[in-house]
Amino acid sequence: MKGLELARRFFTDVALPAFKEQAPDTLGSMAFGLAGPGSECYGFDDEISRDHDWGPRDRTYLGTDSPPETIRDWLLLPEEALSLCINEEVFLDPLGSFTGRRRALLAYFPRDLWLKKIASRCRAIGERGQYNLWRALQRGESIAFHYHRARFARESADDHPQRRQTDAAGGNRAVRGHSDR
Repeated sequence: MKGLELARRFFTDVALPAFKEQAPDTLGSMAFGLAGPGSECYGFDDEISRDHDWGPRDRTYLGTDSPPETIRDWLLLPEEALSLCINEEVFLDPLGSFTGRRRALLAYFPRDLWLKKIASRCRAIGERGQYNLWRALQRGESIAFHYHRARFARESADDHPQRRQTDAAGGNRAVRGHSDR
């Protein structure tokens, strides 16, 4: 069984009944799901990844954090944090506020920021591949050469950040590509 399915069953069979019994007044203002770090949150868990931090669990989401609204807000948000917020599944969100914040993040970067990120990535690729790689090779610096070659490959391969879309069944699926904006 995958970790997400285990978490969903744990929520349905254990956590939700416990909240209904012990804190029914607060249940309507909470969201529950499984998102965050961990291969099970991305749907990549297997027998090997079960050696740590794997088991029945869910997360309870509270708070009034709003999604980024300005370019500055987006710039202050670490890109890694985006995937932790939007991966996998929300089990229950009566107010829809947590789901709304996730949808705002799924809408992708504002166009101006997206273009800035593309320009920044192109600059990094050019710096690594056209400038530093060549110079290290000319100087016979093999460690620097391999370092810049690895960085060039990483910058080149990471051209489209992964984003998630909700499919017709209400689940999430990963897609590659960019916004049509």
